[in-house]
Amino acid sequence: MCPPLFPRHWDAALTALQKEQEAPHRGQLQLQEADLSALRLLEALLQTGPHLLLQTYMFLASDFTDIVPAVSALFSWSSLSWALVSYTRFMGFMKPGHLAMPWAALFCQQLWRMGMLGTRVLSLVLFYKAYHVWVFAVAGELS
Repeated sequence: MCPPLFPRHWDAALTALQKEQEAPHRGQLQLQEADLSALRLLEALLQTGPHLLLQTYMFLASDFTDIVPAVSALFSWSSLSWALVSYTRFMGFMKPGHLAMPWAALFCQQLWRMGMLGTRVLSLVLFYKAYHVWVFAVAGELS
């Protein structure tokens, strides 16, 4: 976990634990949670994303014999997709008149994001496995 996240988690916990449940405190808590979800998404994209690509490649390169990279990739995959779902949820809270999303909808959105990320990660890893050095030429062309 990044050091800037700790104070923000602490501030959000203190705001939630305050005994006064006035409207300004709820609004402040929602803003802090939205800020945390944005930071968590950034952390997931910068740390978990490359980790997911590496672990998926290691699992495919070991011909499906090593279970540790598979389990690690599974947890990274679910963590990255949950960061996307959480960010979408809290950005929806910022819209006026938006209702809370039920857990069934969050679960469906989690499955949707996992499918979206899974196809992209698998296509990148299989492309690298087939063309090795050409990945750098394609990445250089795209940037």
